[in-house]
Amino acid sequence: MALNYTIGGHSFSTYWTIFFLGIVCMLIMNFFRGRSLGMKCIHSCLLTVLAVTISFFGAKVLYYIENPKILLQSGIRPGGVSLFGAVFAVPIFMYLGCKAARKPYGRIMDFLTPSLLLILAVLRVGCFVSDCCGGIAVVFAGVYVEKFPTQITECVCDLLILAGLLLYERFWKNEGRLYGFFMVYYGILRFLLEFLRDTPKESLYLSHGQWFSLISVCIGGYMLQRMGKLDRKKRRRSRR
Repeated sequence: MALNYTIGGHSFSTYWTIFFLGIVCMLIMNFFRGRSLGMKCIHSCLLTVLAVTISFFGAKVLYYIENPKILLQSGIRPGGVSLFGAVFAVPIFMYLGCKAARKPYGRIMDFLTPSLLLILAVLRVGCFVSDCCGGIAVVFAGVYVEKFPTQITECVCDLLILAGLLLYERFWKNEGRLYGFFMVYYGILRFLLEFLRDTPKESLYLSHGQWFSLISVCIGGYMLQRMGKLDRKKRRRSRR
C-alpha cells in the first residue's frame, strides 16, 4: 500500500520521495568518489544520472515482463518496479555505452557499483514505509512476528555488502570486479530473503526473485572469472 503525503494541496508519494532522496545520496557519494579518483564533477554527475535512468528503465521493463496483465489493463504507470531489472540492465547498457565512447568499462562500473548498492538500500526503506515487499509470519526466539521485516533486513545487508566492496576496493584494487561481487552477494542475499518474503513460490517452489537471484549469481560469477582470466593474460604478457 503506497503512502502519500500532502503539501500545499498537492499529493506526493512517500516511496518516490525516498527514491529521489536515494538519487541525492548517489550524487553526493559519487561526487566525493569522483574527486578521490580525479574525475570531474560534471562527469560523475552525468554517470550517476545515466545509471539511474538505465536502472529505472530496466526495473520497469522487468516489472511488466513479470506482470503483463497490469500492462494490458492499466498501461504504463509510475508505480511498480522490479529491482533485478536494474541489476541486469546497468552492466549491459553501460558496456554498450563504454564500447561506443571508448571508455574503460571496468573502471566506470567500479565507480558506480557502491552508489547503486546505496540506492538499493534506500529503496528498501521506501518499501518498508509503503508496506510492500513484506515478509511472512515467523516465530523467532519464541516471539511471534506477524511480518518479518525483509525490507529493513535487506537494507542493512545491502549496506554491509557496500562496506565490504569499499574495503575490497581500498586494499586489493583489482579493477573491474566490484559489480561482479555485487551481483554474486546481492543474488545470494535475495535468494535467502525470498524464503521469508510474502511472494508466491510458483516455479519449482521458487519465486521469480529467487530465479533472478540465481541468474545474478551466475552472471556475477562469470564476470569475476572473466576478469581473472584477463588479469592472468596480462601477467603472462608482462613476463615476456
